[in-house]
Amino acid sequence: MAELRSAYLIIGTDRPKVTRALRRLRDRVGQEATEHLSANEASGEDAAAACNALGLFTVERRLVVVEDVESWKTADVKAVDEYLKGPAPTTVLALVGPGLKRDSALAKAVAKAGEVLVYDLPTRGRGNKADLPKWVEQQFHERGIQVDHDAARALVELVGDDAQEL
Repeated sequence: MAELRSAYLIIGTDRPKVTRALRRLRDRVGQEATEHLSANEASGEDAAAACNALGLFTVERRLVVVEDVESWKTADVKAVDEYLKGPAPTTVLALVGPGLKRDSALAKAVAKAGEVLVYDLPTRGRGNKADLPKWVEQQFHERGIQVDHDAARALVELVGDDAQEL
């Protein structure tokens, strides 16, 4: 199994894959060694401080998850960038911002010290509208179930375009 990086930025419109990526990180580190923050309430400095804080119990690895990082301002990004220049060796910082662009300042900062994971729904044509029936077919296929395009399209019509609901 590959060694964990110091930081991950998990972005994209495919919310189920974003959720799975985060769950895989939590599973590798352990739920008891995971701290959750929201960027709506915690600044970039708060996230860096959480990464540098020692856990209550001695653990091999810690995971600090910060959701909604697309709401952060420039000062928050700078604080995280500064932290990533000398990250805590036993802490993994996972930043989650589905609405963040892959060429954002935060993505560039994380790419230097960690990895940017982009999970987008498939798009079609010039309208850049998600080809959800094809995506639904792929989700079924990954689970060993064959479904035809008409059934996938009907499911999208019934459920709507929310990938999490689908």
